[in-house]
Amino acid sequence: MDRIAAPIGESLENVARANAPAWVMILLAVVMFAGWTATYIAIILKSRRDRAYGIPFPNTCLNFTWELIFAFNLAGGLPPFAFPLRLGHLFWLLPNGFNVYYTLKFGPGMQTAPLMRRHFRLIFLAAFVALFAMLYTYHSYARDVYGVASAWIINVLMSWLFLRMYLNRRSNITADGTIRGMSLPSAWFKLIGNAAGAVFCVLWWPAQFSDGVLVHQGITVAEPESYLFLNVLYTLNILLDVALIWLLRARLQEIRAGGTEPGLPDHALRLV
Repeated sequence: MDRIAAPIGESLENVARANAPAWVMILLAVVMFAGWTATYIAIILKSRRDRAYGIPFPNTCLNFTWELIFAFNLAGGLPPFAFPLRLGHLFWLLPNGFNVYYTLKFGPGMQTAPLMRRHFRLIFLAAFVALFAMLYTYHSYARDVYGVASAWIINVLMSWLFLRMYLNRRSNITADGTIRGMSLPSAWFKLIGNAAGAVFCVLWWPAQFSDGVLVHQGITVAEPESYLFLNVLYTLNILLDVALIWLLRARLQEIRAGGTEPGLPDHALRLV
């Protein structure tokens, strides 16, 4: 029991070191975890139904790599959260594994460039290795011991690439009248998870520096002179997520009204 109770006690103590009551931080953490879990589930279900991959493939590499690094403490380890972070990273390796599988299975057939169609799997695996090396070494170089900066950089990239995916697929309509491999519910869940995560980080991360210094597993990190960079990342992420929801809703309403693409089925009515 002590082995279970100790991490939970450390977790609550760490959460308490924030500029908000512990119950607020726990609620934000749970909403963040639930929002992202629902995002993954919605994307996986849509990918399976549409025979498509639902996350831009650079982010499939980065997401799996980030979770792997912090689930197994390959870069120093996260703070001692029993829930949702450490267990969350272990858990999220599973849906990220599904995304890797669907990307490898359906990715070649979704490419428009002949070179990408022929060599997609090789390019994907090469990107996986390169991005793992880049992310792993970045944490040491930037002393991003808890992965806060890297997580939000990856998140902004994903939100941006989702917009690019929408532009590439907006005319690729499935039999149920939706965009192939893209889910409006997943976009909403992502926004909810990111909004909760941004507020959590704003309240929690600056409070981790005692007297301007954070010491984690022998690594000393000086407090940033400004949190403006992270604030820009939080803001950009939310704005890009809102933009994706707006574009998906507008396009799906267009489809419901009869669409603009040739050969659109008459029963194209669902927004899922």
